[in-house]
Amino acid sequence: GVIVADNVAYIADYYSGLLIINVTTLSNPTLLGEYDTPGRALGVFVSGTTAYVADYTAGLHIIDVSNPSNPTLLGSYNAHSNPTNVFVSDMTAYVTDSSLGLQIINASDPSNPVLLRTFDTVGNAYDAFVLSNTAYVADGAAGLQLINVTNLLNPILIDSSDTPGIALGLFVLNNVAYVADGTAGLQLIDLENFHPVPYTYNI
Repeated sequence: GVIVADNVAYIADYYSGLLIINVTTLSNPTLLGEYDTPGRALGVFVSGTTAYVADYTAGLHIIDVSNPSNPTLLGSYNAHSNPTNVFVSDMTAYVTDSSLGLQIINASDPSNPVLLRTFDTVGNAYDAFVLSNTAYVADGAAGLQLINVTNLLNPILIDSSDTPGIALGLFVLNNVAYVADGTAGLQLIDLENFHPVPYTYNI
């Protein structure tokens, strides 16, 4: 996973952990710093000067990146889980955890993240995007799941769309869900008129 903010790329680099790279000059990216997480870094989300790393076999790690040359661990959450990705909104971390589904974690105190609820999705949760109290989950063979997270302690499944492939990643923009659907390519799902036949772009 990778996210770019203010000309800095934060990369979840599997066994190497979190890499922080200056991409101001695209022809000459430079390594600013790195944090070797104990597991296998698969996903990353950055909010301000804090990076959240989904570290697969080692849980979720919250890292202070205010000094990119010396990133430091703020806290972690690991209850024998295998997170694949993370999305953070309003100090809440939404962690996709494969067979466990969507984990909702209170990260307001980075030194002591607290699990609020685990929502067991139908398939294997690989990626999430949260917007307006709705969590959109790329749920593997089960496609796209929409979950109401207004009440973090009681998430409710709103709807779903069984994409033709294996939903592994997604992005939501302007009422369209862009789903990376494995060998089925890119699925575009209109969220205003849910249950459409998705537009497909095969790569």
